[in-house]
Amino acid sequence: MPDDSANNALDRVLAAVGECLDRKSAESLLRLRADAEMQARIEELADKCTEGTLSEEERQEYDSMMRVGNFVAILQAKARRLLADGHAA
Repeated sequence: MPDDSANNALDRVLAAVGECLDRKSAESLLRLRADAEMQARIEELADKCTEGTLSEEERQEYDSMMRVGNFVAILQAKARRLLADGHAA
């Protein structure tokens, strides 16, 4: 089952990242944001997606950006949990 395998791999990576986080790293991860240029591009592609006018190349770019954004969001959630639980030294 590919989905279970992908989820298992993601869980393993997140667990390894969690073991690497100290308080300073976790706090830095929580401040991580797209720079202004990337944020503008994301918004441009999001608008085009809503309008249904994305080219195939733009759709691939937008999908990639969303996957990266989701991954960063998961890492940030992990960092918040570690800080809240006092596990990040």
